[in-house]
Amino acid sequence: ILFRSDDDGDTWHYVTELMPSFWGRLFIHRDALYMLSVSKEYGDVLIGTSEDEGKTWRTPTVIARGSSLFSCDGWHRAPMAMVPFCGRLWSGIEYDSWHNLHFEVSLISADENGNLLHPDTWTISTLTNGIAPMEDGSVPPAIEGNAVVAPDGTLCDFLRVCNSEGGKALMLKGDPKEPESMLKFLRYVNFPMGHSKFELLQHDGAYFAVGNDNPPHRNVLSLYRSDDLVHWELVKHLIDYQEHDPEYTAFQYPAAFIEGETLYVLSRTAINGAHNFHDANYITFHKFSLK
Repeated sequence: ILFRSDDDGDTWHYVTELMPSFWGRLFIHRDALYMLSVSKEYGDVLIGTSEDEGKTWRTPTVIARGSSLFSCDGWHRAPMAMVPFCGRLWSGIEYDSWHNLHFEVSLISADENGNLLHPDTWTISTLTNGIAPMEDGSVPPAIEGNAVVAPDGTLCDFLRVCNSEGGKALMLKGDPKEPESMLKFLRYVNFPMGHSKFELLQHDGAYFAVGNDNPPHRNVLSLYRSDDLVHWELVKHLIDYQEHDPEYTAFQYPAAFIEGETLYVLSRTAINGAHNFHDANYITFHKFSLK
């Protein structure tokens, strides 16, 4: 369901509905609005567009075929941002399912000069499960990767690591000259928000991350900062509901952007009688100072 605000987020009104559209993310490219999504859980990867600011949409194009059942292997992604780099648009995507507790990792990208509604414009890097084990010998699933450019110009996929303790992120290296090539292992990073979906942002020469830093719970939403993607420091807790039952309270799966010194965040929120923390009953919109 697509909503719009014309007063900087103070009020919102209904625009339209997109169907099918699951795990979708809106982005603007060359004055057109796009939605990159999946048809259903582990379904087809879809791209659709609107030329009238979201009021009407063309029939979406299938970029890659997935599964028809949630219990079968298919495409997985969260609403991850599109990142421009070296003439292409990049975003994280994975393949497999929670049914298997296993995922293969890749980056999806498109030629920024191409027709984004044409499947041949898009490339999904060769799936990889050749990830090095952690210190304890385990290789936990890694999902919901953020495409990001490191300070040395390296294209990376910066992923949540789904182990029981949290506190880790995985960095893989992509090749912008060969976007179809398999991602390569770089390192694990000590990262306080690695147990849940987080969003990375680049702003004013630094990296910022929005997510949950009190594993395994999601009732505190925080902002962290880094100069190198490896060493992270807390800026502040944006929303702190740790006194509320974490089984029924969450501010999670943030989508965010920075404009000036203001951080805008959309949260999948569970509060006021949610079925549980995961099955959120609100979408909430927030504005915070970066300082």
